[in-house]
Parts: sequence; C-alpha cells; structure tokens
Amino acid sequence: MRLTRCAALCGLLLSLQLPAIGQARMGAVAAAAAPVLDSSLRISCEDEASGAEVYLNGKFRGECPVDLRVGAGSLDLRVVKPVGGEQERVFEQTIRMGPDSAKRIDVVLSAPRLTAAAQRARQALKDAEAARLARQADERRRAIDDKLARMRKAAEGGDGSAMLALSEFYSGNSGATADLAQAQDWLRKAASAGDPAAMGRLGERYENGEQVPKDVVQALAWYRKAAEAGDPVGLAGLGAAYYNGNGIARDVAQARTWFEQAAAAGNGRGTSGIGNLHYFGLGGYPRDLAEAATWWEKAIEQGSTRPIGLLAGLYGQQQQGAPFKPDRALALAKQGAALGDALSMSVLGFYYERGIIVPKNVDLAIHWLRKAAELGNAGAMVNIGVMYRKGSGVPNDKAIAASWFKRGAEGGSPQGMLMMGLSHRDGDGVPVDRELAMAWLRKASDAGDASADTALRQMEAGR
Repeated sequence: MRLTRCAALCGLLLSLQLPAIGQARMGAVAAAAAPVLDSSLRISCEDEASGAEVYLNGKFRGECPVDLRVGAGSLDLRVVKPVGGEQERVFEQTIRMGPDSAKRIDVVLSAPRLTAAAQRARQALKDAEAARLARQADERRRAIDDKLARMRKAAEGGDGSAMLALSEFYSGNSGATADLAQAQDWLRKAASAGDPAAMGRLGERYENGEQVPKDVVQALAWYRKAAEAGDPVGLAGLGAAYYNGNGIARDVAQARTWFEQAAAAGNGRGTSGIGNLHYFGLGGYPRDLAEAATWWEKAIEQGSTRPIGLLAGLYGQQQQGAPFKPDRALALAKQGAALGDALSMSVLGFYYERGIIVPKNVDLAIHWLRKAAELGNAGAMVNIGVMYRKGSGVPNDKAIAASWFKRGAEGGSPQGMLMMGLSHRDGDGVPVDRELAMAWLRKASDAGDASADTALRQMEAGR
C-alpha cells in the first residue's frame, strides 16, 4: 500500500518535472541558433555618397553612413543611390567578418548606370523594335515576291519594259540578292524586244565591258538602235562613238548632231560632249573655253561625273579665255578623286607637283599620280616620268622616266609621244635612235602636239 502510494507520487513528480526540463533544453537550442552580433561594421560615406541606401545580404539596413552590429561570416554589401528616374550609382563588395571584429568600408559610388528595371524596360523596347523590323522585312519580302511574279508574268508575255525591270531587279537594284547572269539575260531579251532604254543600257555594257566582253562594234550597234528609238543614253553613246572613233570612222559633225539631241533630252554625257566640242573648237563650234566650262557645269548638274576632271583642270590654270576659279578647281579635283575618277586624280597630283592653287607637296603629288596611272590615265604616267626626269620628290632616273613616258605614249598621250621622241633623240634613259625618235614625234604631231612639229622640223633640217 505504502509502496503503491510512493510509485504514484513519484510518477506525478516526474510528470511535473519533464515539461520544465524540455523547455530548458529548447531554450538552449534557440540560444545556440541565434547569431551572435559581436562584430562592428561601419559603412562610411562622404559627399555625394551620403544618404545612399545600404543593403546587407539583400536587406535594407539604413542610409549611409551607418554603424551596424553584425555576426561573423560572409556579408554581401550593396550601397545604392538613385540618380534621376532610370539611373543609379552603386557600390558592391563582399565582406568577410571574423568573430568579435571591427571593419570600416569606405564607399565610392560607381558612375551612373541604368537600374535593373530600366534595363528591362529598354530591352523590352529593343525586342519590340526588332519584332517590328522583322515584320517589316517579312512584308517587304512578300511585296518583292508579288512584284517579281507580276513582272515575270508580263515579261514572259513579251513586255519589253517588264523585261528591263526584271534585269534591274536581278542586278540587285531593288534590294534583292543580285543574280547577274539573269540580269544580263533579261536585259538582252528586253533589248531584242525593242525596249529603247534596254538597248541603250546594253550598248553601255558592251562599251565598258560590264558583265560582257568589251566590244565597241556591238556597243555601236546597240547605241544606234537605241538612238533611233529616241533613248537619251543611246543618243549620247552614238555621239561618243563618232567623237572618239569607236567602232566607226571619227566624225565630229555626226558627234555634234547626236550630242545635241542627247543634251536636249537632259543626258549629261551628251551635254558634256558639247562642252568637249567647244573646248577643242570641233564640229563647227569655235574654240571657246568659257562656253566649254558652261556646258560641263551643266552636265555635272545633270548628274554626269565625266567633266569633273576636265573642269578641275580648266579652272586651276590661268589659260587665255578660260575662267580662273582656283577654289572650284580644287574642290572638283578632290570630289572627282574621291569618286575614283582617274583624270581628277591626275589633275590633283599635277597641282601638288607644280604648287598650283595648293602648296607644293611632292608626296601628295606622287600619291595621286600613281593612283591615276594605276587606273590607266596616260597623262598621269607622263607626269610621273617628268618627276623622275627632274628628280622632283623621287630619284633622278632618266631610264625610269623614259619607261613612264613610253607607258603614257602607248596609252595615247601626245605629250608622252613627244617625250619618247625627245628621249630617243637625246639618248635620255634610252639608246639614241633617230628613226624611232622621228616616229614618235610624228605620232605626237598627228595627235595635235605643236611642240612635236617644231622638233620634227629641226630633226629633218639636221639640227
């Protein structure tokens, strides 16, 4: 009985003590889990960084400067100061804190940069613009495909203008990928179908050797057909053929007839051709340099680049009866050179070599003359020869000079022919050869060089 009471009492006591023991143990566990904030961290800000927001491990801890109690371990510090609505200045650093330690971090804010939200907004705008451009490109492709289908249908039905349009399309002029074989095939079909513009275009191709072998006879034939159909390109091309004697005997009267018709139709090549006739006094026009300049200026206004180099040379040299416009001369020479015009490069090199309208500069002179010579300009070749003959900015070497004179002469330069004649006469860089000298001088004379006439007469007189 007594034993039974004891057992019951002891059980009661144990039941009363167990919760207290459990609570003590849980308190100890909780105390062990809580961080010990025994370290000091000072976030220091001066001047423009003052008032910036301080974040530790992503949590806002106040405005800078601020003193914080932290525990041991790694801390990700981020200090941010907004700038306007879309930008912020930031300082970021990972800090290692030991137990019972103290650190000071001096904040130096970055240059302003876009906030994350602003970056997302701008990226969204870029994505929207890219999508818009993609839609536009798709619409453009569909429009091109539709246009191509309509052009092909008309072309296959015998429409010459549609054939020409297909040729332009395949030339890459409509933004489509170029297919030059198809472009040439449709151009030939359009010309054969009697389209005037196609015939003129095909004449240009044969004259310049574009996509077809160069053939002045074919060029002349297509230019004539185009001209007879009233095409301005054909009119000018036929005039140029008569003027230069390409594929036909030279006839400046015929050249004038066709040039005038081309010029009346607004064609710059025809207008430029009339300027040439005035410059040389051909085709029934008196020689008139001012009138030549007027026609050449008009040709440039019509979009022709052909007379740029001619005008650059005319305006910069004080010739009798010619307008002297040095600023315009230099501007034209530079413009033409930038466009790849060999004559303009040659004129520019000549001006730099002689110090005409620009300060003398032999380095620039040889630079532009060589570029012009590489493009086949015979006058530039002769001028390079002159520089070697004089030793102007290059070694004094008469053999090299003679080689350049020969290249210029073979390229059709009357001055080159003259210089080759004089070189063989005097043995400058080449062997003395009286017969060869006279042959070159006759060629120069036939090409209109008056100095060659004088040299010939002297040689024939035995002087």
